[in-house]
Amino acid sequence: MSDITKTTKLPAPSKHGPYFTNPYNFVSWKLPPERKDHLYRRPYAPLDRYYGYSGRIVCSLQTLTPFFIPTGQSDGLQEENNGHKTKAFLRLPDPKTGQPVFAIQATSLKGMIRSVVEAATNSCYAVFDPEPHYSHRPLPKPLAMGIVKKADNNWTLEKMESARVKFDLIELYQKKLGRAVAPQERIAAKLQTVETSGRGRSVMLQEATMLKPLGEKEAVPAGFVAGWLKATGRDLIENKKHERFVYPSSGRSRRYTLSNKVVSDYNEVLKEQRKRVELETKPQPSEKVGGNDHPTGNEQKERERQNKNIYKTQLAHWELTDGDIVYFKEEDTKIIALGAVAVPRYLYENSLGEYLPSFLDPCDKIEELCPACRLFGWVSDAHQAQGQRGQANQIAVAGRVFFSHAYVNANELAQELPKRTLAILGTPKPTTTPFYLMNAERPERHVDYNDSPTQVQLRGRKFYWHFNPRLPHKPYLQRQEGDRSNLPQKNDQNSTVELLGEDGPVKFSFTVDFINLDQAELGMLLWALEFDRDQDGGQMRHKLGMGKPIGLGSIQLQIERLELHNRISRYQAEDLFSAPTASEATPVDYQECVAAFKSYMRDVFEVEFDKLYNIKDLRALLNTNSIHNPKEVHYPHLPDTSQPELPDADSKRSESFRWFVQNNRRLKPNRSDPYNLPSPTEEIKGNNYRLPNIP
Repeated sequence: MSDITKTTKLPAPSKHGPYFTNPYNFVSWKLPPERKDHLYRRPYAPLDRYYGYSGRIVCSLQTLTPFFIPTGQSDGLQEENNGHKTKAFLRLPDPKTGQPVFAIQATSLKGMIRSVVEAATNSCYAVFDPEPHYSHRPLPKPLAMGIVKKADNNWTLEKMESARVKFDLIELYQKKLGRAVAPQERIAAKLQTVETSGRGRSVMLQEATMLKPLGEKEAVPAGFVAGWLKATGRDLIENKKHERFVYPSSGRSRRYTLSNKVVSDYNEVLKEQRKRVELETKPQPSEKVGGNDHPTGNEQKERERQNKNIYKTQLAHWELTDGDIVYFKEEDTKIIALGAVAVPRYLYENSLGEYLPSFLDPCDKIEELCPACRLFGWVSDAHQAQGQRGQANQIAVAGRVFFSHAYVNANELAQELPKRTLAILGTPKPTTTPFYLMNAERPERHVDYNDSPTQVQLRGRKFYWHFNPRLPHKPYLQRQEGDRSNLPQKNDQNSTVELLGEDGPVKFSFTVDFINLDQAELGMLLWALEFDRDQDGGQMRHKLGMGKPIGLGSIQLQIERLELHNRISRYQAEDLFSAPTASEATPVDYQECVAAFKSYMRDVFEVEFDKLYNIKDLRALLNTNSIHNPKEVHYPHLPDTSQPELPDADSKRSESFRWFVQNNRRLKPNRSDPYNLPSPTEEIKGNNYRLPNIP
């Protein structure tokens, strides 16, 4: 398998411009030489004895940009009738006074540092679900229609003719009928041939002009044809004007046999869509502080009204059922895919896990753990041991690094924080394949989950760019000053939060205890906390908390003190409780440990530490000076031409979806490669590597 290490120049930038930077990018991975694998994967470190380095690291955390850590799911939350939530900053009891103060959970700190260690050392993907089988919606293309039949567990499809039916005609028919048309209800339609134009050419097609109810055995009226209505709603097509009426061909209808894979893929797509619907439409607790556990009647009605707009496609069943009307895709006289709607989603050929290099698979042997699992701990579901009664027992290895909560420094700020309504954050979308996948040999080529895993791999580990904190622009706000858009200030897609650090840096303190580390492991931990003190202008920083895509969460960690504990000497002392517990290390110890870590990395990968591709990517992504204009950092979208006076990044009504559609259209008709995400080290070189706002 090839390394994702090449820096091939992207296709010529769009003349439309301007350029933008996606809020996230990926730290690439590098395959370790096989002969060095004994250094890369090692047995777990036992904790039943003392050896190596043990002690405590005292750290400070300073905010560089506004910062938010949410409280628990129900504590400190308020919800309005439109689903908009106001969230409180986390408060925990101060260890000294017992009073609630602003805090950061230990688990959040540990997760942040572990992510850096994993990326720096090419450790395994400890938390990774290989099963997702994503679906995609290709560019619109006319599809044939048919009715499926099931007999003795065998599926067949009979091809049907189809005619379009205007929504107005359906509404009039259902009004006269006094009810909605059932999914498989037989009706009669009068058809006429109409001429329509599209994409520069005229097309003749059939259109229904009148509908009549028709019993199962009732004769078809003269001038009508018998068939069924395929109604799916407006779905993603806001200007959709028609549904479909299907009817048997006047001649001999064509029949197909459906393979198990075609049926399974269709059901898998519907399953994915159903999960999305259930997640977005299920009733939620009101989560008001001191309020009821469930929404009021008015709140629930408002939620249901919103839900109708979330998912507009109407499906008769959530899995293929005898008698269903479907769209189908044919290739070489065989049906290769089914669709519930005219522009359906199709299942990709390969699952997510097939694109992860095998050496990055989660560790499954206690004798062969990656650097991060040895340091932070490991739990295996794959590697099983047989218990006394033949039961499978889970194996776990305790970590040797222990984080405390971080508490705001005394008298640092008042208990009340300003409330700010944030811009919409968005969610990770691994189906945006130009950003999540790449061809290792030809990074400029179009890729998706249908491509061979021998040529295409996951890009790496996701990190978010820092926004330059010294500039006055506030990209995290829903509305900028002077924004005249009609976008609501508060809706169910964004949140209002207690924002810390708008008026300047705020400091927290926490500790990291460690036990039984070797010199390289201690150096690994120190480097992940503070990076290189004297390199890159000291500008490598972490990101933590909510709102990273919109500029929140940039922080600086600083090691204030490193204490080494001699546990053996202490337990050998005559008076255990009066024996000294720590001796302060010198700066030389710190540098020697970091040097030992870099030497270990050089031995494993046979490349100097600073020349490793993943380290170069980390330096680019985590350097606060990489991004000079935060207005250019946003998810892809087409400019909002209705508001040309506004900065493009402030145009909230632009559609990210349409950017990807236009990007995919570069494949046809001129067969250009779509724009793919550049590597972090490429992106900071200049516009020749950056993404254009209009593909």
